[in-house]
Amino acid sequence: MAFHGSTIEAISDDIKSRQAYVGRLSLIEFDDGEYEVLIHISREILRRYEGWCASRQKHARTVVLAFGIEYMRREHYVKEKFWDEFLNTLHTNMAQYELITEGLLWKAYEEEEIPRKTTGKGREFVLSLHGEVHASTATRKECIEFFCWYYQHSIASRLTPEIIARYETQTGKQLAVHEKALSALDKDCQLLTRIIDYAVEQEMFLVHLKIEAYICKLTQELGQEYNPFRLRLLHDREKLRDIIIQLQNHRTPIQFLRELGYDALKVMYFPTGSHLYARTAHRQLRAETMAYGCYRLDGAEYRVVPLTWLRLEMIGQWTYEEFISLRNGTYLGYKKRQPFKVKIGRRITEGRECFLLNKERCYIWIDQVPLGDLLVIDGRYYEGTEGLDWQTSLELGFNGQKEVLVLLIFDSLKAFYPNRIGQRLTVRTSQGHEETTYSLDNEHGLCQLHRAIGFQLSGLEEPLVVSIDLAGKHLSSKTIEPESAYLFSTSTHKRIPSGTKREWGDSQYYLFVSPHEEVQIGDGIALEMLDVRFGPYTAYCVEWEDHTLPFSLHVEKLSWCFEKQRYLYLRVRHQASQSPVYLVGQQIHRFTQGNIVVCTNQRLNRDSSVTCHLLYMSGQEVLVHGGFKKCGDDQYSLDEMAIKHLNTLTADRHHYGKYELLFREGEQLLGCATVIVVPELQVALPFPGRPLVEGRTAAVNVSSPYLKLWDPRENQTSSSASFPIHPTLSVQPLQDEIQAPKGIFYLTSQPTTFPVTFPEIGETIEVRGYPSVFGFRLYQNKGQEANYQKVSILDYYALEASALYIHTKARSTVAMVRNEIRMWTGRTNEDGHLLVEDLSFLKMHCKREQTTFSVICEGQENTFLVCWKPLIHELYVEKDRVRLKVSGPIDTGVVLSLIESDGSVHSQERIACGGEQIVASIELPPIQPNWKQCYLVPQYYTLDGIPLPTAWQQRLEKTKLALFPLDWLRAGVGISSETLLGICDKGQY
Repeated sequence: MAFHGSTIEAISDDIKSRQAYVGRLSLIEFDDGEYEVLIHISREILRRYEGWCASRQKHARTVVLAFGIEYMRREHYVKEKFWDEFLNTLHTNMAQYELITEGLLWKAYEEEEIPRKTTGKGREFVLSLHGEVHASTATRKECIEFFCWYYQHSIASRLTPEIIARYETQTGKQLAVHEKALSALDKDCQLLTRIIDYAVEQEMFLVHLKIEAYICKLTQELGQEYNPFRLRLLHDREKLRDIIIQLQNHRTPIQFLRELGYDALKVMYFPTGSHLYARTAHRQLRAETMAYGCYRLDGAEYRVVPLTWLRLEMIGQWTYEEFISLRNGTYLGYKKRQPFKVKIGRRITEGRECFLLNKERCYIWIDQVPLGDLLVIDGRYYEGTEGLDWQTSLELGFNGQKEVLVLLIFDSLKAFYPNRIGQRLTVRTSQGHEETTYSLDNEHGLCQLHRAIGFQLSGLEEPLVVSIDLAGKHLSSKTIEPESAYLFSTSTHKRIPSGTKREWGDSQYYLFVSPHEEVQIGDGIALEMLDVRFGPYTAYCVEWEDHTLPFSLHVEKLSWCFEKQRYLYLRVRHQASQSPVYLVGQQIHRFTQGNIVVCTNQRLNRDSSVTCHLLYMSGQEVLVHGGFKKCGDDQYSLDEMAIKHLNTLTADRHHYGKYELLFREGEQLLGCATVIVVPELQVALPFPGRPLVEGRTAAVNVSSPYLKLWDPRENQTSSSASFPIHPTLSVQPLQDEIQAPKGIFYLTSQPTTFPVTFPEIGETIEVRGYPSVFGFRLYQNKGQEANYQKVSILDYYALEASALYIHTKARSTVAMVRNEIRMWTGRTNEDGHLLVEDLSFLKMHCKREQTTFSVICEGQENTFLVCWKPLIHELYVEKDRVRLKVSGPIDTGVVLSLIESDGSVHSQERIACGGEQIVASIELPPIQPNWKQCYLVPQYYTLDGIPLPTAWQQRLEKTKLALFPLDWLRAGVGISSETLLGICDKGQY
């Protein structure tokens, strides 16, 4: 840094400006160039000082004092030699001793409030200067000690006297920093924190670099202001390197395992005090499970932590069994003295063992807050994840005519609203798209989608607004602003952002350009206009024809540049398998030539310069022996030797988890991909070889001999676990509807799925089975046309018009049984379907109100009911008798009641059905003349005694004739026949 001017006044003002920043003049350090200027100006001052005015003399004293302090700092102080060397530097002699001491330094000491020391010999000019320099050095040391505390405790707020007081209380040390220097110390602390954190994130560890190379990399990436040597109060070149190395001693588990690889012959000490050779520890430790805490590698200490910015000091300050919000709520931590589980969606993990600085053992978990996902920590639900998280991107697509188009793809959508379970999500765009297929589940209120929604866009000349509602309530929206051009990769279909500059590129692209925009292409690039449009945008096919020239494309202010024409990426193919384990994404059981495909436009063979490497999560990288084998246009698989070596390193050793496949050419990384090796499972369905009964929960036993899985019933890890499944059937439209009467649909078994989690590697796989499901549907034809409707119980009186549809295993024997009597047998067809019409043969087996029939298939039993209620078939009144025909089950029948219009009941007669059809004739009692209108009202009665109304009711007419029971006439009524006939003629009876 150079002074801003060359005059004495300008240099003095510059010094004062810096002094105002750090508080004391002695805390200012000058570089070599500035020191030379101070020497030159001080020599001039000695020659002309006495002739200057008072104000200029004051500026001169400031400059000379600055020189004196810097001289004292740079030169080794020897009392006997000081003046000879000091005066020699200024090109003067003892003739000017009095001017230097009394006229300049002593007055400057007073002006800068530097303690002026005196002894019995008089004024101590040199001791006063030496004491000030020593004090500033002590202050710098105190500031550096304070920064170590500041960094380790991750102080995020602005530096205040209260923070300094907290430091002094916790450490018992003093920080004698001038109040004016607080802002300088604050800036230095923040700057050095940023430097160390960035270097750790980029794995730039000063212990492995020279300080010059370290600073060069920092300033290239962050700028010159991040040069550690430009710090003000923390500027101590001798100690700065040691401080950075000391504070860079925290490592993630992966980074620490790499350190073990660098120093394989050293001895590594665990936080517990036990030890191993680094080579052995590197082989045995796993980054996913190793404990956090202080490890030692010979004399060097390494603090292994979950994240590079997290300190053991911070973890020590966490309150036990409380949610700890970190980084403005974007991270969450939890600490407990005992082991605990963490459930994120379907994934289950465990708290990691951690040894604090005081040797106390605990278990901790920390991760980013998974917005839009269920988070349960130690059995406690965390509410902070409620909400919506979604990402979209533009991608290239093709229609049925192979014409290009642009799609809006939802790369991910995660919604979590526990108080709104079952509600429907609606996704809309300002171009009229709408998607209403997905809802929050009924268990937790979750919906998680991965590339499940996509819309074809008509153009992007106007801003595209994308919004998401939940049950009509707006949740979130994003706006995609239009650009003048869009470039897409032909191989990946991904959009390439404008301004992209990289080493390699594809040979072909698709470009969409807005009207009136000029496309500028570099040499070796061909542009072909396509006969398709994207709204007002013109579509082009861009060919990189000359791969010897760099790719350059410009549209208005947008540009894309690639140095070399080459691409290389890896795809994981999931091949068809009979296994019930359903792998997704990058999951595999083993490496095969079929599931690993390398896509590249570069020739690969056994002699190729491209090599494959396996990178463990521990950081260890292994060269894979073998080569490549062509399997299609620009597609290669790994040869047999490479596949065998990969399996030897992973699945054959039962080593599971995430691995990186790296493809290098020399030291240059061409491409990489994550592959997740998961164990093969042994899945045992209940009742092997037999169908499962629809709706009846069954248990599937899953075993994992080599990696423990999570047992949800026992709430712990185990080598095997039992998972409940719920067999179901769903409607499958008939391929030929003539095969069945109208209204009847065939059924098909629904796949059963459940997640299996491996906490040790943090992976979840899906077990998907297609069991044979045994179930049926009941139908009844309720109209004249052959149009069946589904019913839950069969009606006894409609059995002739009823049908039973059965679905089970193909070509299986099915029987209908009642009380161990087989009434009917049949056989399903090659698709497992069987239809039985006209079920009247069941009537002879029905005696009660409800009769249960069993449908049996291969030892599995399912049941249905036939309901039989009493029924009047005929009812009429003939003279003095009621005749009726009735049928019904045992313990049911009809109650005939003679009722006046006012509700008075004059007689009741019960007619029992007895499980068959009967014809009954009941004599009616005489209707008295004084009775009101009478009705004959029949009611059904059932086993439970509750009367049921019927559709029958008979109105009885009064007769003018006297009606006498025949038995009365035969027996005589005690009056003469003549009298009786007279009474009848008068209508008195």
